[in-house]
Amino acid sequence: MRSILKHLSDRGVESLRLYEPLAFQEAYHACRAKECLLMKGNRSGGSVAGFVEDARAATGQDPHKKYPEKDGILICLGYGEGHVGRVIHK
Repeated sequence: MRSILKHLSDRGVESLRLYEPLAFQEAYHACRAKECLLMKGNRSGGSVAGFVEDARAATGQDPHKKYPEKDGILICLGYGEGHVGRVIHK
């Protein structure tokens, strides 16, 4: 029982469930175009929106139902190792 309660508690604070997009981020998430560019200023939440979109697609949690709910394939490309090390994760 304790394990089940911990699991339910963890799901309640999962990052994707806590994310509240700004207006420009929501427009990006709702876009159904095959390719979509997110133009924004530095440190304004563009990377977060991209990561959330990827996480939703990979875990079948997209509220706009653009991706398969299971058995999908996600491939992420970066602009080289330095980009990944400086922008995505230190």
